[in-house]
Order: sequence, then C-alpha cells, then structure tokens
Amino acid sequence: MGRVRQTVTGCAAFLSFLFVSCAQPDSAQPASDTFSLNGTEWVLESLNGQLLLEDTNITLEFDGGRYGGYSGCNFYGGEYRLDGTNLRFLSGPTTAIGCDRPILQQEERYARAFRYDTEVGYRVSAGRLELLGADNTRLVFVEHPQLPMNPDDLVGTKWRLRAVSGEAIPADALVTLNFSAAGIFNGVLGCIDYSGKYTAEGDDIWFGEHGHDYARCRDEEESDGVEAELTVSGVTDYRLSSTELELLTFSGGTLLFTAR
Repeated sequence: MGRVRQTVTGCAAFLSFLFVSCAQPDSAQPASDTFSLNGTEWVLESLNGQLLLEDTNITLEFDGGRYGGYSGCNFYGGEYRLDGTNLRFLSGPTTAIGCDRPILQQEERYARAFRYDTEVGYRVSAGRLELLGADNTRLVFVEHPQLPMNPDDLVGTKWRLRAVSGEAIPADALVTLNFSAAGIFNGVLGCIDYSGKYTAEGDDIWFGEHGHDYARCRDEEESDGVEAELTVSGVTDYRLSSTELELLTFSGGTLLFTAR
C-alpha cells in the first residue's frame, strides 16, 4: 500500500509543478494568441485513426503557456508555443510509472505522434482539436466539458460510495466521504477512518495527502481492496447534484456517491 500512496502523491506534486509554475515570470513569453487554447481540456479520441484501448484514457490541457496531461501510464507536460496555425510542444518533465505492456505501447505511440520540439499543425472545430504532423500523423481530441460547479456547495455534504466505474460495490461495503468544512474532508473505508485536505476550483478537485486510522480494524488486509480503489483513483473533477456526487479520475474512471 505504501508504494501506491507514494505514486499518487508524486503525481499530485507533478501536476502542481506543471500548472502552478506557469504563474511564475517566464523570459520566453507564449504567443499572444494562446487564448484560443488557454484554459481548455481535451481527451484523446483517436491516434492515427485508431481508437484507444478499452478502459484507457489520454488527456491534454492548456493553461497559461503550459500544457500537461495523462498519457495512459504517466503524466507529462511543459511549455508550448503558437505560430499562426502551427503549434510546438517543448520537451518537459514526465513521470516514470510502470503499467501493463499494451497500455505502455499505446503510450509510446502517442509520445511519438505528439512530436515534441517539432511544429505541428492544429485546428479546433466543433469541440474537437486535431494535431497534424508533417508525416501524416494525426491526433484527434474531444473537448472535456467544464461544468459551472460551485465548490461552496460541497461544504457540509455527506456521501456514501455506490459504484466504481459503473460497477456497484457490495451492499455491505461501507465507504463514505464527508466535506466537513471548506478544504477539509473525512470518511470511512470499511474499518479505516481517514481525513485530509482538498482543493476545488470550478469543476476541478484535488484530494491531497490524507491520514488513515486503523484502530477499528482487526486485520488491516480486510479493507485493503477498498482503500486501494480510492487511493489510486486520482480524482481530478467532480459533478454535484442534490442527490449524487460523481468523482472523475485522470484514468477515465468514476466514483459515484449518493447523499446520506
């Protein structure tokens, strides 16, 4: 379990580095027309005409002259430059997380098509972003909708997990999530009590490091499965109604909670 927690914590730090650092002064200013991409988020639909492997997800977002995303196994990012209808992604840091071979191979194909440090053509139309390489490589993304969520509406709400990526969890599995105050969350994972801090802006949410109390557990392993399911999920977005809370993960999964 320790390695899993370290991996997710490292990813959180990596994403924070990518997009928080964009607020720092930069001697190489992005092109003046970055507004056309700035603040947008995309999900890859096809890679050179081929759909992605089932249950995989590749993302790309732009913010303040920087880009970043999740390529199926790892996070990547850096600075970008615009010149008319051409776009250049400057090489930047990536994580080094292992995964199953087919997913890793898909990630490698994406990296080759992404064309770091090389100008590619791009066009945005009807909610789609196309990146076009000189050698006929083609990446097609669909826009990730950003909903007008209000983080204040989370405060004081209490939830119970009902399904993970569309599959109902056992009726006797008790997993709860409470937003007790602005920026503070807690709940139970079976016999484990947990609590920590979160950050939310618009429909984006990020759960930071959180502590676990195993005092009520007879056997720590009895709840490892549920804890791992939530710990590795890497929540990035949320959808809130009066009766349901849906948390979306960077890998394309969902956690569905109902009010309690």
